Parts: sequence; structure tokens; C-alpha cells
Amino acid sequence: MSTVSPTTPGAGSQERPGVQRSLPRRPSRQGARFVALALGVVLIIGTVWVPLPTFAAGQVYRACYDGDWSDGFVGLYRVSVNGDPTCSSGDPKIVWHEAGPTGLAGPAGPQGPRGPKGVRGPKGLKGRPGKDGKDGKDGKDGKDGNNGNNGARGATGSSGPRGPMANLVTYSVSASTSGSDGRLMTISASCDDGDFALGGGFETDGIILASLGQGAPSPTSWQAIALASTDETSELRVQVICADLGAKHKRAGP
Repeated sequence: MSTVSPTTPGAGSQERPGVQRSLPRRPSRQGARFVALALGVVLIIGTVWVPLPTFAAGQVYRACYDGDWSDGFVGLYRVSVNGDPTCSSGDPKIVWHEAGPTGLAGPAGPQGPRGPKGVRGPKGLKGRPGKDGKDGKDGKDGKDGNNGNNGARGATGSSGPRGPMANLVTYSVSASTSGSDGRLMTISASCDDGDFALGGGFETDGIILASLGQGAPSPTSWQAIALASTDETSELRVQVICADLGAKHKRAGP
């Protein structure tokens, strides 16, 4: 039985290890090839012939395989990590831990369950101001408000200038009556039509009861009421001062 003492493959290439063998006779060529193939399979799956390195992510391993028993060695040599070793003529190159081509996309799987609510993201940037909107329609007229309170009374204004003296023409009208035995005496003196009374007066030896202007809205006559004496005849005279609005009477004096 042969004894193989290989060295551990590293990042570079590895030459053929030395072989010590003690065989009673050289096997036939067909038998040697069978043995070499069997030994190669054993070496590839990690037997004691050539201890393979631990595969690391992203690393591709390449090595040369000598399956010819005639030279006294069967196995891998020049193992390279991420390299491309040069093999002897006729020896195949073995590659493992190399990513194959991307396969076809499989059918879509069923929709998974809804995941938990994610963490709230940061506040976004402030957006640009939008365009001005169109003017709205005019609103309806509002209801009338309540009446306000009366304002404070204003200050009394200054007196105006004195006006010119009126050129007023006046005249008087007198009337009289008499009575006795305590009878009621009533007499009136009236202004002309269209004029009004400025004032009036009376005279009697009886008992006067009233003396007042008559007419509305302005007085146009003056009336006096009195009681006659019981022991003698009494007289009652009344006089009214009138304003001559129609200038029917001439003004006395200048």
C-alpha cells in the first residue's frame, strides 16, 4: 500500500508532494486507472490523502489532478485559492466552491403575513410654497346689527351773531262788555285773518277769572273772563296786540 504525504494547500500553487510507496508489483494500466479514479474521489470528498482547506465565502479553489499511477503519485497538486494553476500535460484541472450560473427565476411564492409597523421616519424637508388659489365668491350680506347706544350730548355751541332788527308792524284790537248781579262776563278781541297775537291784557271793576290767548298753533285772539259786581254794573275790557304779517296796517312812527 502506498503512503502519500501531501502538504496543506494554501493561497499559492503547490508542487507534487513526494511519494513513498512499496508495491510487490506494478499493477496493469487499466487497474491503475481504476485505482487512481477511486483515490481521486476520496481526495475530493476530504479523505486523508490531501486535507482540503476550510471553504471561505467568496473564495474559489482550483487544483490539478494526477490520475496516472505510473509516476508514483495519484492525487491533487498545485491547489490554488482564487488562482489559476498551470497543470502538467494531460492532467485535468478541478474547480470547486465556484458560483454557478444564475438559475431561472422560480414562481412567485404566496404573500407573507403583514409585518410589524416600522419605526417612524425622520421629518421630511419643507416643501415649496404652492400657487395662489382662485378668489372665492362673495359672501352673503350679514344681518343688520343692533342699534348702538345714544352718544354723549355734545357741548353747547357758541351764540351766533345778532340778526338784524325785524321790521315788524303791530296793531291792537279792543273789545268790552258789561254785567251786573255777579254774572259771568266773557269777551275776546281778535286779530285780522292771517295775523297772530303777540300778547294781550284786560281791565275790569269786577272779579277777573282768566286772561289768555286763543287759537292754534299760534294765538290769534285774546280772551278775558270775569264776574260782575253784585251791587252795581261792572265793565270788562280786553285788548290784543297783533303782528301785521300782511302789512295791512301802517307802522306808527319812524
